Amino acid sequence: MDILLASKDNLLALKRTESIPELELVGPCLRGDLFGTGGVGIGLKKGNAELKAKLDPVIKKLVDKGTVKKLSEQHFGIDMSPVGLN
Repeated sequence: MDILLASKDNLLALKRTESIPELELVGPCLRGDLFGTGGVGIGLKKGNAELKAKLDPVIKKLVDKGTVKKLSEQHFGIDMSPVGLN
């Protein structure tokens, strides 16, 4: 048995689109302080404020224009747009 800790929405979409009947979701749905507020995450080198300052408005623009919604619905069958971006 293998175990994976991942986004419930991503796993459900994967199970549906890739026809993986063996994939079973169990356990609690963890959210809130433990895993953040549902924003978009990108790995950056610690302290690279300059790159972060460039990426944040681009991510927000892609969400605001509906690009994230369109692509996530196209590839995963659900809207995975983050909410509450500043």
